[in-house]
Amino acid sequence: MQHENTDKDPDLRKKSDVEADAALLPPKPKWWQARWVLQISPLVAFAVLVLAGWAGLSLFEWWAGEGSDGAAAGAWASAFGATALAIASVWIAREANKQARAAEQRAEIEADRTEKRHETQMRVAEKRHESELAAANARADRQMKAEDRREHVRIIGAVGEAINRITEPSVMLAQRVDELAAGRPESSEQIVSELYSSWALKVFDIKFTISKANMVVDEEVLRSHLMDMTVRIDQLQRLGKNIKDAAINHKIANMTEEFTAALIALINKQEELSVATWKLFRPSPAPTPSHT
Repeated sequence: MQHENTDKDPDLRKKSDVEADAALLPPKPKWWQARWVLQISPLVAFAVLVLAGWAGLSLFEWWAGEGSDGAAAGAWASAFGATALAIASVWIAREANKQARAAEQRAEIEADRTEKRHETQMRVAEKRHESELAAANARADRQMKAEDRREHVRIIGAVGEAINRITEPSVMLAQRVDELAAGRPESSEQIVSELYSSWALKVFDIKFTISKANMVVDEEVLRSHLMDMTVRIDQLQRLGKNIKDAAINHKIANMTEEFTAALIALINKQEELSVATWKLFRPSPAPTPSHT
């Protein structure tokens, strides 16, 4: 019921809010804890001390008689001076301790700030070092990949050049073998033998270039093409020797069809190798600038 009235009446709601805020505030200090009391306490104590000294002096005069005024005054003055000196010494010691504690606190705060500042600088330097190290590693990785790409492209290009160098001599060898087998005067055993010797050297050059490529290339797709090319060049080498021997020894015509087909298959495989190399190592497109 009280909550319902509070919700309906704005004055009651304000009063409840005030009471709630007051509950959160710290309790009010007692009268002897007030700031003005603490400020005048030393003066009150001093005044009480003076009054106590005067009262004691009067009491001593009354008890000792009039003739002892000077001695009593001196005694009470000495007592009052000693008491004041003791109070001053205590106050000075207290202030010195307070200043020493304040200096220690300031030193601790400054040391803590210095340590935090040092830790912050260390974290910043560590992050900067990590960033620079990551950037250096990224640059080194890009350089290694670029060098690897250039080496792959170079060695695969060398294989293609070696195959291109054997294409025309292979066609010439097949033509002279057919002419020799057919008994045509354009060819002879000496011409066929010389052509075959030159052609065989180019075949060895291809096989050597492919073996070097196998030592460099680490991509499985390219290595598969190179292995297939090795099989095909071995087949072409065997067929070239067969047609040369058959033409010289037996004069059998129409022997070069299989040899020519093996040559065409080798050329096609070399083109497939070039395309696979381009797909793997083609340059990445340049990033387009953002219009923001």
